[in-house]
Amino acid sequence: MKRILLILVQLCLLAGIVSATDIRRIETEVWLYRSGNAVVAQTWDVNITQGTEWYIPIENLGQRIIRNFKVFENDKEYANEGSEWNSDRSLEAKTRRCGIVEKSNGVELCWGQGEYGDHVYQILYIIDNLIQQMADTVNVGFNWQFINDELAANPDSVRMVIHCPVDSTTVWQAGDGGNMGVWAFGCEADVRVEYGTVTIESTEPCGYHDYLTVLMRFDADPFVVRTRRSRSEERRVG
Repeated sequence: MKRILLILVQLCLLAGIVSATDIRRIETEVWLYRSGNAVVAQTWDVNITQGTEWYIPIENLGQRIIRNFKVFENDKEYANEGSEWNSDRSLEAKTRRCGIVEKSNGVELCWGQGEYGDHVYQILYIIDNLIQQMADTVNVGFNWQFINDELAANPDSVRMVIHCPVDSTTVWQAGDGGNMGVWAFGCEADVRVEYGTVTIESTEPCGYHDYLTVLMRFDADPFVVRTRRSRSEERRVG
């Protein structure tokens, strides 16, 4: 009898593991521009067993603007409902559709999960004024949370690549005498600066409260930014 109960418990545990929504990997690529704007592209490799939509909360925008939000799957673009997105709908009604929910302190980028099972989503959006003049008036930079905590599932791994300004010949150099600095917060990750790019990669699976915030500081040249951050904003991480 004890053996039967043990087998039943093991089967229940196994079922729980199999039935859990899984985020296998989130990859983020960021292209910066001299204007301070940035193009962000993310790839979400997931397995879905529950829920109806994904959403990315983006808060504390200040003078920044999120625009041109798009979602692709299998090279097909989702229908974009813009600010008309309605979260109170069925799984079927949200399938292959995306939109933005405007909040008092920011926005939520939303898209329908589609049928349960494996999916690879490509998410694309622009951040105007990501890079801003720092309060010291010498440097420019940003402090931005690219991957949120408390997701529907804990990502097994995350990887991020940030490129030098695409409309400039500047090549980043870190360390003493360099022209930039970079720090990552919120999860265990390696940070590398090489060949004019920054690569940040997790070294262990993320937990429920893990996130990825990146703080970068640059020499003002070659950026021509239009906005300035307060000291309180510079101290805030996440």
